[in-house]
Amino acid sequence: MKPEELRDRCKLFIRKIESLGFVEVESHYSEEHFGDSYLIFMRGGMQILIATDRGDLYIDIRSSLEKNWLPLWLILTELGVDESKLVSGDGYEVYTDNIIFEFLQRPSAALERVKQKR
Repeated sequence: MKPEELRDRCKLFIRKIESLGFVEVESHYSEEHFGDSYLIFMRGGMQILIATDRGDLYIDIRSSLEKNWLPLWLILTELGVDESKLVSGDGYEVYTDNIIFEFLQRPSAALERVKQKR
């Protein structure tokens, strides 16, 4: 899936994160790797990765100071979100729930809480 197709597939999620001040800073497409692609959005010290891997969609988040990405669904379940709210056939639409965007408004504090729990 090319980046423009990924943007179209996730347009509701992207509109929402852009309304929260996230800006796309990088995109990539790899035909050699089954057409995988990714988009990276950034706001302050936070980054959101929207990626496809063999057609599956993943949304991850990290601090700009961190090397590794954390799956957004894992962070949310660690913070007490009902896991059944994060299950969907296609994936991205689960991330349009209001609780997720409340988290995205203050991601640094939430990520710090998750780190303290581990």
